[in-house]
Amino acid sequence: MKKLGKIFLFILFIFVVGVSISSCNSKDNNENVTILEDIKFENKSFIYNGYYKNLAISGTLPEGVEVHYINNNKVNVGVYTVTAVFKDTTGKYGNIPDMKALLVINKADAYMKNVVFSDKTIVYDGFYHGLEIEGKLPEGIEVSYYYNGELFNKVKNAGTYQITAKFKDTTGNYNEIPDMKATLTIEKASVNTNNLYFNNISISYDGNYHMHQLGGELPKGIE
Repeated sequence: MKKLGKIFLFILFIFVVGVSISSCNSKDNNENVTILEDIKFENKSFIYNGYYKNLAISGTLPEGVEVHYINNNKVNVGVYTVTAVFKDTTGKYGNIPDMKALLVINKADAYMKNVVFSDKTIVYDGFYHGLEIEGKLPEGIEVSYYYNGELFNKVKNAGTYQITAKFKDTTGNYNEIPDMKATLTIEKASVNTNNLYFNNISISYDGNYHMHQLGGELPKGIE
């Protein structure tokens, strides 16, 4: 009987100790949750503008509890999971659970109000001509020119050319930029005959063939 009594007392001791430890752990966990009741860490969205964006908790932390962030402070378009990590410097709260929130940076419309692509008309002069936009493009935006679906550089012959300016975002931070169109017109030039002469000639018949020729130098391309 004495032996059975000792076994019973030992089992009872183990039970009481286990309940005490469980109660302490439960108290600590409840305490950790309680200190975060007034703390919020919420998702937030921004429009890209070239500046760094970040998230921060709201609410007042208990004295001695500090917070730092992982994967915060972003500038480019994307969806980022930010972690708020808490540190108890007092030893009163134990391990405080992390909090997570999403930092979202959405694409922006590129500022193109100061960019113009205007029509141009010139008279044929034998030189090559093209069209280009005017104004400063946002950083990371490139432009290429197309005529009839092919890359366009310059032309010199008379004609009407509708040129398309296509824009490319090399950063991934902007929405698609609409094309711009403009017309390059090269008008036909008048032939300069100031240096030409075609004078009357008079000869006596001699039985041979004779030819009357234009004098002076013809402009290039004129026959």
